[in-house]
Amino acid sequence: MPVLPQRSSRNARSEKVETQNLPPLTLEILRVTTEPAITRRKNADKVITRAQSDDNKQALRGQTEHAKALGIFGSPTFIIGDEVFWGDDRLEEAMEFRRDLVETL
Repeated sequence: MPVLPQRSSRNARSEKVETQNLPPLTLEILRVTTEPAITRRKNADKVITRAQSDDNKQALRGQTEHAKALGIFGSPTFIIGDEVFWGDDRLEEAMEFRRDLVETL
């Protein structure tokens, strides 16, 4: 396994992340990307099966309808509170906005 992913995985696992309010897909991405590569290979079939499940497809449809209701028409779109940041060029601005928001809490 390359050195960089190992370091990235260790660093991601060591950071404290508040997860109680994260959407299920985000939680799954965090779980999958922070586990060791050998475990990811073993779990690949499970992840693919879950991704293709009817429950997951229904959840995606629900998220798509929610996005439409919010006026999202492209990706990537980031929503933080009531602020909408559309486009990859706004990612850093969205992250800064979130940091400022968290610091005020």
